[in-house]
Amino acid sequence: LINGGGIRAELETGVITRGDILDVFPFGNRSCVISVTGQQILDALEFSVRKYPSENGGFLQVSGMTFTLDPSVPSSVQVNDKGEFVSVTGMRRISNVQIGSQPVKADQRYTIGGISYTLINGGDGYSMFRDAAVVAQDGTWDYEVLMDELQKTSGGKIPASYANPYGAGRITVKGGAAAAAASALPAASAAQTYTVQKGDNLWKIAKTVYGDGNQWVILYQQNSSILKDQNLLYAGQQLKVSAGS
Repeated sequence: LINGGGIRAELETGVITRGDILDVFPFGNRSCVISVTGQQILDALEFSVRKYPSENGGFLQVSGMTFTLDPSVPSSVQVNDKGEFVSVTGMRRISNVQIGSQPVKADQRYTIGGISYTLINGGDGYSMFRDAAVVAQDGTWDYEVLMDELQKTSGGKIPASYANPYGAGRITVKGGAAAAAASALPAASAAQTYTVQKGDNLWKIAKTVYGDGNQWVILYQQNSSILKDQNLLYAGQQLKVSAGS
């Protein structure tokens, strides 16, 4: 579990340097592993999504886990005057939480990895973890973990499994923003063009053109005749974009 606000930069295509990795993780957080109950995990995820779709640095990025978020359910998370988690008093926005393809059980114990800022120190308000038993805390910096992953595990390259800029399907949003964007597709007759730049993907372009990266579906729909794969763009390519969007 990693707080999204701790990830501060993208990795561009090409050679990755130590400086690039430090740009991604500039805060010098330490890695750790803690032991928690399934209920603590469920509470952490519910706390994580309480502000969605508004931006929130405490939104958790997950690995080895999947879940469904229903933004139509009003958040019932209660916090104290410091913005720390207290309880969930009503319906939950999170459902179908699975670890290793198995449903999470509230009374079962799990080990989770991340950084001490969130998992030990309660950063971003994650007070539900403060009294958790620390399984491992070897002092490794977060950026060192990423460098080790790239160098030793992945042979110095980012694996192809990370090629999709729209995610790995770990978090499913019911009636998600992509579906909403597609249903609001503007008329193609009112269109301008955008020239693809090096390092662009549809999310980046939609962020630039529409102010909302989640509207990449609009670009994909409007350019389906030339985009056979949503992940394959090349510099200099001309894309249609809706005028005035």
